[in-house]
Amino acid sequence: MAEVRVENLTKKFGNVVALDHVSLTFEDQELTVLVGPSGCGKTTLLRIVAGLEESTEGYVYMGGKEISNVQPWNRNMAMVFQNYALYPHMTVFDNMAFPLRARKMRKEYILKQVQQTAQSLGVDQLLRRKPRELSGGQMQRVAVGRATVRQPEVFLMDEPLSNLDAKLRVEMRAELKRLQKDLGVTTIYVTHDQAEAMTMADKLVVMRDGKIQQEGAPEEVYAKPRNTFVASFIGSPAMNFIKCTYNVERRALEAPSFQYPLPERYGALGHSHQDGVILGVRPEKIRVLLTSGERSVRARVYVSEPLGKENLLTLEVAGTLVKAITAPECRLSIGQDVWLDFDEESVHLFDVDTTEAISVA
Repeated sequence: MAEVRVENLTKKFGNVVALDHVSLTFEDQELTVLVGPSGCGKTTLLRIVAGLEESTEGYVYMGGKEISNVQPWNRNMAMVFQNYALYPHMTVFDNMAFPLRARKMRKEYILKQVQQTAQSLGVDQLLRRKPRELSGGQMQRVAVGRATVRQPEVFLMDEPLSNLDAKLRVEMRAELKRLQKDLGVTTIYVTHDQAEAMTMADKLVVMRDGKIQQEGAPEEVYAKPRNTFVASFIGSPAMNFIKCTYNVERRALEAPSFQYPLPERYGALGHSHQDGVILGVRPEKIRVLLTSGERSVRARVYVSEPLGKENLLTLEVAGTLVKAITAPECRLSIGQDVWLDFDEESVHLFDVDTTEAISVA
């Protein structure tokens, strides 16, 4: 059992609060991804779990036992860093064997473990090379191999793919996910790349300013964001937001040049939202029409970006620029008037003051 749990974790650097009373459970054998913008506290949290940083307040547990004061080398965790951290004067074999030699394992055992691990990662033909003779992807595989060779109870990965090119990142994230599932090791993965987070995570944890904004399955976080920050950070292109007022008598959301009926599932919002509501809808949930419909909203084409398999449109709606995705054969001109039909079940409403999601009825 290698469940990791943090309770009331706070970390201050002088007057800067990097973590603000964070409590979170990393489930046994699951891959949990911490995602958020730079400075949100995700790497600080990872380093405290690893024992590389001391918390100002709070506790760290592993397998039900408190390890807050246990030294890093006694936590049976392995960390993969952003810059690989390979020893440049050592061969691939020696880099991978290093943690086993540090534990004074037998030579026969070391040889067997390194060879098996190298083969599983496809670097068994590189064991005599040194890091300078490797590509970025090969160095990343060696770094992962060094972490996995001693069979730790927990993997800690700090943006391990950020130095790779886009194509190799896609390949490596699939390899890492497969490896984690094969090994069944509890893994905590830090990234600022929301696409990487969505594709890899069993559980997604979105952070901002040292606090957890939302946690859950990637599909749940994507479909039911708790606030505008989560809604805008998860998903590419980001969710569109249009500030509206709520007309109680007409049960409609209103903004300059359009009126949109309140989705049925919200019931009646009441007078508390008359002054402001934020309507949110994702680009892929918008249909672009050439003629007006019953619930359509008028828009004007601002720019069209062909992407091959689809077009990304930027449109002006009520003084706000929004994104929509259309089929590649949809050809529209800049300045052309169109109408937008929102998928009603995918319309989100947020409080204009708190930016929190408004609950459905």
